[in-house]
Amino acid sequence: MRFANRAAEEILAEGAGLHVSGGIVYAGSTDETCTLRKAIAGCVDTAAHGGGTASGRVRLSRGGGRRPLGVPVIPLRPQVPWTRLYQPSAILFVNDPGRDVAVRSDHLRDEFGLTRAEAALALEILAGQGLQVAAGRLQITLTTARTHLAHIFEKTGTRRQAEVVRLILQSAGGIDQ
Repeated sequence: MRFANRAAEEILAEGAGLHVSGGIVYAGSTDETCTLRKAIAGCVDTAAHGGGTASGRVRLSRGGGRRPLGVPVIPLRPQVPWTRLYQPSAILFVNDPGRDVAVRSDHLRDEFGLTRAEAALALEILAGQGLQVAAGRLQITLTTARTHLAHIFEKTGTRRQAEVVRLILQSAGGIDQ
């Protein structure tokens, strides 16, 4: 293993479902470790030769009633400038469905063209409290909240609040697409 961001470091430190020892990534069980290593090897082969089959996605159990980690494994070709790698590699994106996804207002404005007020309402909807509670927290009338919501639907191409939540989480990398 060459690099892990802060979120990955936290997941690795927990040692539930995925850990690193001696620079080598391990899953929670021998079978899952073999599956993960096959996926990595397939990606390295793909990156090296432009052929082969990358496994794509591995699920790693964690026990204790926790949902499994989702781990897309993707080929990483050599000489990608930000990686400083000069050999074929694989990159793992670990998705922990039990962690909150932090979505910023500016992301919603950039991604979907929402105004500040619409982005604020979208974040309240994401929190799952309902439109009336969201309006109260934002100190706007329910009518204004409904108007903002109509604009959010229009700009995101959605029709229901649940669709908005899913779209926002997908755009932030919080759930599988």
